[in-house]
Amino acid sequence: RSRMDTVPPHVFADPAPGVHPAPIDLAVLSEEGSATPLCGPDSLQLKECRNLIRVTDRLVVWISATDTAGNRSRPERLEYVIDPNSSRCGPRRALVPSPDGSALCVDAYEYPNNPSLLPKTSVNWEEATAMCAKDGKRLCSVEELAAVCKGEHDWTYPYGDRYVSGHCQDVDGALARGVAKPACRSWWGAYNLVGNAWEWSSTQSGRTYLAVGGTYTGGPEDKCGRTTRSFFKQNRYEAVGFRCCETLPAPASP
Repeated sequence: RSRMDTVPPHVFADPAPGVHPAPIDLAVLSEEGSATPLCGPDSLQLKECRNLIRVTDRLVVWISATDTAGNRSRPERLEYVIDPNSSRCGPRRALVPSPDGSALCVDAYEYPNNPSLLPKTSVNWEEATAMCAKDGKRLCSVEELAAVCKGEHDWTYPYGDRYVSGHCQDVDGALARGVAKPACRSWWGAYNLVGNAWEWSSTQSGRTYLAVGGTYTGGPEDKCGRTTRSFFKQNRYEAVGFRCCETLPAPASP
């Protein structure tokens, strides 16, 4: 999976049964460290890409990027879990299963959950809560945001335990679109859970509410579940946004 600066991202809609339920923007998909392209961002190859991601429980991809001058970065290996039932959450949402059979559905991107847009910031806690409620969702708690970020292996960062500068929007000093940092994807399939904008949570601390994940200048301090900031619910900040969650009950027994 790669973001090619000279090529717009492609998103597969309405995946067929057996295809990754939360399709990844693909540019390079390889079975080896050489990152030999098996499919790419060319629209003529999208059908081939779609077929290549018919996987059952996990996906290993090699990511690299090419800038506008033609310089290509060294491929790096990333591994993701694939849940064939995550379509229960709907498009652009990550599913985090629970042992009791229930599931947490988390927006894949910061509100408005659109990968091509900047996150909506300068909204206070009350406004964020209302926007989630309008969509039949709610603000995520600190624990939920930390869990979807840490993934199955309890990673420090969405992509692993070792900090990699540039994987997330944590050093560039400005907000970025959801697709701008494709490596900042958690094991469960949510993006920008560290860096970019602080995110309002539903977790209260005294008279304030905790913000999670750090911002676009936090660097390696922006770790999964970071909560060094809390704000009064009526305040608005350019660097504070939010994302929405929903709890799905366990499927009824037949």
